[in-house]
Amino acid sequence: MTRRTHTYSPDGPWNHTAAVFCHVINSRLTKQTTARDLKALEQTCQVMSKLCRQVVLVGNFDYLPESLIGLPHISDNIINKGPIGCLEALLSSGIDTEYLITPCDVGVKNPAIFRLLTEFHVKSPAILAYPRLDPTLPVQIPDMIDIVDQPLICKYSVEALTKVREQIIKNDLSMHRMAQMAEATKVVVPLELIYGPQYDAMEAATFNPN
Repeated sequence: MTRRTHTYSPDGPWNHTAAVFCHVINSRLTKQTTARDLKALEQTCQVMSKLCRQVVLVGNFDYLPESLIGLPHISDNIINKGPIGCLEALLSSGIDTEYLITPCDVGVKNPAIFRLLTEFHVKSPAILAYPRLDPTLPVQIPDMIDIVDQPLICKYSVEALTKVREQIIKNDLSMHRMAQMAEATKVVVPLELIYGPQYDAMEAATFNPN
């Protein structure tokens, strides 16, 4: 996958759809619905609503906060396939041609992180990747910082639908492999968006697009 780095430029809302995957709602909440998990879903939808022209919920679920009941809902076409089943349902829905995607419990509150995927020069498909610092080291060495892929925070267009269905037919439900098969661009989140502006200099040295 191609790796890119970007700076955040706060433009207006992206003229496409945000999709929140709710595949964990059934598996985790049908036995015991917790206020924390539903609050995380609500917060995720609030963040996405600031970035895109509309928000849709994807997946089969029984519980929603009252504030989200009016949102469009896309049910899985093929059940029990996890997030890749949500992706198939979304791309085949006809609601839009391109989507910014996140799981319902991602916990990302900074819209600038999501907006990295909606910049005009980031083509679909694309996934986010996070730098992970080692707290046990007194000094962080830029070339040794781990980059961790987050294939559930991504952008896909309808052109990927055929490959998604091929993965499902093979019963390969890994979103990591889906990103690889689709040759997704990997967008690395700048360190200052995660750890603060004190990492500006390290960010410049760490993430070399070449």
